Amino acid sequence: MVNSQKPPIKKLYKRLVENCRTPNQFNRLHIAIENRTTPIEIHRLSEEISDHYANLPSAKWIGTLCALSNMSQKMAPEDYARRKVGPNLYLYSNQIPASSKTLIVGFPGGAGRLMMPNPVLLQHLTAADTDLLFINHRGPDRYEVGVPRLGRDFLELAASLAKIIHKLGYKRHVTFGTSAGGLPALVAAILLDADQGTSVGSTALEQEAWKQVLEHPKFRAAISRESNCPRLLAAYSESNDRDRMAARDVSEKLPLSLLPIHAEMHNTLWGLLISRQLSKFLSLVTMADQTWPPLQQLFPKTDHRTEPTTRR
Repeated sequence: MVNSQKPPIKKLYKRLVENCRTPNQFNRLHIAIENRTTPIEIHRLSEEISDHYANLPSAKWIGTLCALSNMSQKMAPEDYARRKVGPNLYLYSNQIPASSKTLIVGFPGGAGRLMMPNPVLLQHLTAADTDLLFINHRGPDRYEVGVPRLGRDFLELAASLAKIIHKLGYKRHVTFGTSAGGLPALVAAILLDADQGTSVGSTALEQEAWKQVLEHPKFRAAISRESNCPRLLAAYSESNDRDRMAARDVSEKLPLSLLPIHAEMHNTLWGLLISRQLSKFLSLVTMADQTWPPLQQLFPKTDHRTEPTTRR
């Protein structure tokens, strides 16, 4: 059985908000909550703030967060709960057995999130058939040098993840990474024998930084197509020069499909969110055993007239 977070979100917020005085302190509190909570917790917290903290900056913040979640057009919050399953590893799941579900292994970018608040992303997934294994990694250190307590380099990190994924016992597993986590997600898909790997706004593949991985026998066999290679997909903003060039660079070194999305900014998922296409994209991330539809025309032009109010 999956246990909910302790202390409960209402008590946690009440304890932390008492120390907030400046806009920066409130912003830091809001970001910390966004990076770890579930849709149900945000639903409960919105009630608490409305009833007891309506005069604080949190009222506007929680209203925006709920509005973004409601773009999923679902009647109720997805029933995910969060639990720690390893060093810097958190599983978002419900009580449905893993043997019937798909596990997404999430590689966040430098801001420690998958381009958007965690409860918004989870609300656009389906808890009945999809869980998220989130790597708690943020800051300037790149995945190539490992993740604290999970591995001192990327190969050690992949080995640690492989053991935990095997123990969890999912029907299938896929990798998904954004920004600085995009390329690691693609590479990890190969090393973890994933069913699929997807990146959004990936960085370029620097030969020297990834030399140890590129020379690994399993990786070399997959690249040379001597063995089965998981299906790889690199989505990117078609109007962002850096992202477009990085995606093409990676496609020259990995056997992957490119998915250009008509978005103007690096945070491609934001454009998909506000155009109500995020759920559609995330379903593509988990289509491990199905045939992809034609990719080039899959996502019509997104609307970026409203800039994101949260960090990527």
